[in-house]
Amino acid sequence: MKDKVFPKLPDQDDFLMDLQNSNYSPLTIHNYARDLCIFAVFLNFRGVEFKDVSKKDISMYKGYLKAGEHLKDLDRIRKEFVKNAGIQAISGAKAASDDLSDDTDMGAMNTPSKAPVFEVSFLESLYNRVYGSLGIFERPMNTNARKKSGLDVNSINRMLSSVRSYLKFRVKWDLEIPLPADAVDMMKGEKRVKKVASLQDLTALIESPLEFESDERVAIRNRCMLEMLFASGMRI
Repeated sequence: MKDKVFPKLPDQDDFLMDLQNSNYSPLTIHNYARDLCIFAVFLNFRGVEFKDVSKKDISMYKGYLKAGEHLKDLDRIRKEFVKNAGIQAISGAKAASDDLSDDTDMGAMNTPSKAPVFEVSFLESLYNRVYGSLGIFERPMNTNARKKSGLDVNSINRMLSSVRSYLKFRVKWDLEIPLPADAVDMMKGEKRVKKVASLQDLTALIESPLEFESDERVAIRNRCMLEMLFASGMRI
């Protein structure tokens, strides 16, 4: 995989490898990698190092995703990648100027050079898929991920949950964290109105065996079963 101009969080690769070694599904690991990459982009373009992340930064991150500002930053990285194909990736969420330049401190590559072969292969394949889905190689068109209105509450909460899991991993590995995982609180979602079938529909359901069963005894038996479930509120 070619080197990418893309910010990463400290020990992000170790977190992803730990998920792989713990037998998480490829899709789950991909989602974690994508979510953490976007969080690293947020920190990078706002000049915030991971060790200095505060509750205010988490709050601003929610607004950042809700407004779709991450799309602008991803486009900036894509343009820089196209312009400087082959340049080394940014390691960690370091402060960056408004325009990335050739003399920017790019840090380490996205995949550790001294890592075992299986680890390098896994991470290269993973980041290729992640960067492709984020539109770093080319700008994707007509995708839900690039709506100008930004992300919905459920998507934002999923991304916040990824940050939480990453912080818990750092605690498990005795690594320093800027704030506890519980400090990354979820956004309040809209209350869903419970859908309840109408009395007419329920009556039709209970009476349906008499209409569709050819054997009268079976029809009566099934109707009694449905009536008992409805009248008693039993759950199966």
